[in-house]
Amino acid sequence: MLFHQNKIHTRILAAFVIIIVIMSLMSGFMLFVHLQMLSMYNRTLQNIITEYTLTEATDNLIQHFNQRLQDPDNPQLITGYTNAQRSLQHIFTQMDAAHMNQESRIAYDGLKNMILHIQSRCEQGFDAYKTGNVATTEDIYNDVAKKYSYVVESTADLIMFELKFANEQQARLKRVQFIQLGLLLLCIIVVSAVCLYYAVVFTKKLTRPLKQLAVLAAQVGNENFDIEVDSALLKRQDEIGDLAMAFNAMRENLRRTISRLNEEIRIRKEAELSAEHANRAKSSFLANMNHELRTPMNAIIGYTSLLEDGQFSPEQQEFMKSIRHSSEALLSIINNILDISKIEAGKMTLEKHPFSLREQMERVISVITYQTGKKGLSLTCDIDKNIPEFLLGDATRFFQILTNLMNNAVKFTEQGGITLTVQDEKRAHTQQHLIHCIVKDTGIGIDPARLDAILDPFEQADASHTRRFGGTGLGLSISKSLCELMGGALEIDSRPNQGSTFHFSIHLSETSFAQQEEQTPTQPSPLPPERTPKILLADDDETGLALTTFTLKKLGYPCDTVTNGQQVIEAVITHDYDIIFMDIQMPGMDGLEATQVICEIKKPPPWIIGLTANATIESQADCIEAGMMDYLAKPVKRADLLGAIQTAMQTAPRAGA
Repeated sequence: MLFHQNKIHTRILAAFVIIIVIMSLMSGFMLFVHLQMLSMYNRTLQNIITEYTLTEATDNLIQHFNQRLQDPDNPQLITGYTNAQRSLQHIFTQMDAAHMNQESRIAYDGLKNMILHIQSRCEQGFDAYKTGNVATTEDIYNDVAKKYSYVVESTADLIMFELKFANEQQARLKRVQFIQLGLLLLCIIVVSAVCLYYAVVFTKKLTRPLKQLAVLAAQVGNENFDIEVDSALLKRQDEIGDLAMAFNAMRENLRRTISRLNEEIRIRKEAELSAEHANRAKSSFLANMNHELRTPMNAIIGYTSLLEDGQFSPEQQEFMKSIRHSSEALLSIINNILDISKIEAGKMTLEKHPFSLREQMERVISVITYQTGKKGLSLTCDIDKNIPEFLLGDATRFFQILTNLMNNAVKFTEQGGITLTVQDEKRAHTQQHLIHCIVKDTGIGIDPARLDAILDPFEQADASHTRRFGGTGLGLSISKSLCELMGGALEIDSRPNQGSTFHFSIHLSETSFAQQEEQTPTQPSPLPPERTPKILLADDDETGLALTTFTLKKLGYPCDTVTNGQQVIEAVITHDYDIIFMDIQMPGMDGLEATQVICEIKKPPPWIIGLTANATIESQADCIEAGMMDYLAKPVKRADLLGAIQTAMQTAPRAGA
């Protein structure tokens, strides 16, 4: 079964198995021969060592024989002689069992008989000595000495035979090793030849179908799924056939997958287009709502501010104060919605101007002190003394972040107090500062499960209808985004009924006081009474027009009024105005277009101040680009109007002329 399904693999495997088996058998046989010859060589060397020992044992026997002839009854000499005999007998036992060639065996047998004869003659010598036959003892002694010399010569001959045999065995070992090396080289050559054969054969059998499959794969890569694999490849009962079948299955899967992905892409593109249209519609809606809400807010805040200057009863004054506070709260909500829409659209930009961090913090503290005093809360501030006097960054956004967090702390704290800690972590050898602010309260705290959620837009810690505290849920989300835009982060550590700690950090650059003075606009000085500018006010909203007119009149600056851009141009042609308050959105010709025309027909042009409910940096940039000199966002306060007029009178080339 395996052979038919994996033919190529099986053939290669079988060939290599056969080669390996043959090599193993040959190597095993040669190894067996080598080990046998090596064993014989070792035994021969052992025989030579034993033969040397035999000579020494014979010499030892003769020495003990001579000593006993002088004192035959000495027990120690008798014991020594007996031990010498035993040693000889032990060596004979070893030599009798040893493996020798025929020549060595004959020499050994002669040597053994001669040594046994010496032993016999020694015994005869002892007997003759005991009987007092001195002549016989001397003859035996001389015979033993003569025979010992024969033993030495015979031992030398035997060793020579053994050495000759060992040399022959060593030569055979070298021949066996040479044969082993030859067999190894032969096996390598055979394996290489087999590999080369299979490489050539299978390359021819494999490359052709693989090239076909490669061409088909390239066509599939170009999304051509109508191609078909050759039926001959599909019928092959080997790996190529398996590959062809797998390729066919892959082609079908790719066809279905790409078709599904294309459909998903089409649906996703439609969804993205729909989301983009919805986002544009939302942005347009928010921009329009911002404009439409700010226009009536301008009237509400403006007229309320004017009414507060009148003579009313304390109850009526309280009513107007409530209207003003509610209007400012509503304006804050409008500003937050505008900020969050810009953040989501990625259009939030930061300014970089020198400012005093301490001054901004003092502004926040002055506002919060009033709130904490009303609730009977303590307020503690710890500001790092190493903070530079001036830093480069967006002072407005820093004030916004800190105000949001401090207001939030006061809002959710009923007893105890608020602690503000500001730390400075300057990077070594740079002008970069990491300002780390910590706002800690003793309020109601937040459930840890809600900590991440409250940083999302429109999310609050308590979202139920019966929650005690109001708010849009935008403040923390905006603060978090502003911190990230300023290179920092906002983190929260809180537990229910244990208070909350808000950490936020921002990156600011250190700057000098000279830069601060250079970049800070000069504050306008009070306008002399005799210099009253001629003012034109353009606004299509009747309520806003009447409010601004009345406010300017109350400030001592009467003005002419028009309601569209065309009327502005006609008025500028017939009169010389010093200042024009120009509404941006007007019917017919808007304020931007009217400004461009005025800059072309009037040299030098009057000081044009934009008035718009689109309180965005983009709207301000459009005003400046069109040729306006200043910009005021609705709702406009009396102080803003007065400051704009004074700036114009001090800067405009023909103001008050």
